[in-house]
Amino acid sequence: MRPGPFTYLTVAAAAAGIVFILLPLFIMAATAFNPTAITFPPEGFTLKWFGAVLEDARFVRAIIISLVLAVFSAAVSSAIGLIVALAIRQSKSRIAEHLSTLMLSPLFIPGALLGIALYQGANALFGTVPLGVLLVGHILLTLPFPVRALMAGLARIPTSLEEAAFLSGAGFLGTVWHVLLPQLRLHLFAGSAMAFTMSWNDFDLSLFLSGTRVQTLPVEIYGRLQLGADPSITALSLIVALVSVAGVIILDRTIGVAEFAGMERQGPRRTPGGRQRSAPSTPSTPSTPSHPQPDSGVLTP
Repeated sequence: MRPGPFTYLTVAAAAAGIVFILLPLFIMAATAFNPTAITFPPEGFTLKWFGAVLEDARFVRAIIISLVLAVFSAAVSSAIGLIVALAIRQSKSRIAEHLSTLMLSPLFIPGALLGIALYQGANALFGTVPLGVLLVGHILLTLPFPVRALMAGLARIPTSLEEAAFLSGAGFLGTVWHVLLPQLRLHLFAGSAMAFTMSWNDFDLSLFLSGTRVQTLPVEIYGRLQLGADPSITALSLIVALVSVAGVIILDRTIGVAEFAGMERQGPRRTPGGRQRSAPSTPSTPSTPSHPQPDSGVLTP
């Protein structure tokens, strides 16, 4: 069947949307290698702006702070997400549904609103905003991603494996360690990668919780932009964007974006290399041989 006009219109709209999203990134990437000021199209090629980033002590400090914060928040949120996902799976009551919704609620709460709430709460309790509040905020911000990835992985594991492990005397911890975790390693890694990416990119929440001495990389970039455009800022922004793209690629190559989003309920599983593995086919039952009809004794001409 030939595609109709609606199909061409849909493809054109999708292509226009992709260009609209990627064009600013392309311009930023091109200007990051421009040897002169921020102009487009670029007039040459150079890496000196990336060297200028490494020579700037405040940029290096912000990079280290963002990396440490992203690693810690991803590790803690993944550990909490594993406990929550297992609790939701084991629970047979309706509380599990509410707990699942509660764990995913930070996805629907603006980061600025969460930052204001934590800022006011910290000021009311401590009179200031300690560094730990920033870590708590990033854990709350990144927690839904490991939870969603691990719940998608647990949905693919039949409960009969856990029952068999319990019957063999493995216990709960033994079942989790020897049965569930080996099959959840890709989902755990994908959820941690997305948590790291979200913490690395966060600006709204960090803007309210970062102090003058501890500023994350997006907040430092925003502060520098207030002083004027600088090609080194463009180079640093490109680094931030590449790390974000790497996180999405890791997610897609491990469990797949569709499974993470809940759009792939059943289907082939992915191997560690990113290839899909089809489900084992059921053996076909042999056809029943047809029995010859008994001879009626009537001869046909």
